[in-house]
Amino acid sequence: MGELTREGVDLSESVRKRQVNPRKFYLIDQGMHNYLTLNFSGNMGRVLENLIFLELRRKTDSIWYYKTRGGYEVDFLMQDNGKNHLIQVCYDLSNINTFSREKKALLLAMKELGINTGLILTLDEKRVEERDNYSLHIVPVWEWLLSPLTH
Repeated sequence: MGELTREGVDLSESVRKRQVNPRKFYLIDQGMHNYLTLNFSGNMGRVLENLIFLELRRKTDSIWYYKTRGGYEVDFLMQDNGKNHLIQVCYDLSNINTFSREKKALLLAMKELGINTGLILTLDEKRVEERDNYSLHIVPVWEWLLSPLTH
C-alpha cells in the first residue's frame, strides 16, 4: 500500500517518512493569498484544488491525500458512509501528458486500495473512461459542486 496522509500529515509510523514528505496546505481565503503575493492570475489548478478541499472539508473530516508505491500523488482520498473515494483535480486535461499523469496516478491508487471508480474534477470536461475493471469519471467542478458529496 502507498502512503496515506491526512491534510498533509503522514499517518505512517516512520518519523523519517514524516520528515521527507511535504505537507500540503489549503487556504480559506484564496483572494488574500493573491493579494499578499501580487499573483492575480495564479496557478488555476491550485486554486481549483483549494476550492475542492474547502468543499470536502465542509462535508467531512475524513480527507487525506494518497501517494502510491511508485510515488504518484492523488489529491484526495476521502470517506463517505464508510466507503473510500479517490478524487484527482486538474484544471485542464487538454495536454495529453497532463492527462496521462493524472490518469496514471489515479489508476495506480485505485488498484492499490481496491477501488473501482475514481473521479477527476476539471474546469469543463465531462466523460467516462473505462479501463479493465476501472472507471474514471471526468466531471466539471461546477457539476460536482451541485451534486451530493461523491459520484
